[in-house]
Amino acid sequence: MERDSRQVLTEWLVLAAQGGGETAFTDLHGLWREDLRRLALVRVERPEAADELMPTPTAPAEPPDDVLRLRAAIARLPADQRELLHLYYELGRSVCEIAEVLAIPPGTVKSRLFSVRETLKRQLERNLP
Repeated sequence: MERDSRQVLTEWLVLAAQGGGETAFTDLHGLWREDLRRLALVRVERPEAADELMPTPTAPAEPPDDVLRLRAAIARLPADQRELLHLYYELGRSVCEIAEVLAIPPGTVKSRLFSVRETLKRQLERNLP
């Protein structure tokens, strides 16, 4: 299943919003606003009513504890692993793009992503409240 750039950006913004990114939720809303407005317009059949359904979102004040734990776990990773996560999740780069940037084979990128996710999973499981 191929992911288009909008889907990748959506996934990144969702992760960033879950991670407490102050503007990520607003950016996500902006990315999908027109599609959501069209859907609302089909349902309510009045432009002013559809506009009322589309308020500007507000970002949550403080991220949940599990997000804070994930951020702390990421901060403990070596720099090369943090860079890999940044390229893939924050910048939304494809495996092939990352392979070009890091001058390594795409299969190596995939295995390193798998490895760093497993490392994070183990760290988070050890630190469950």
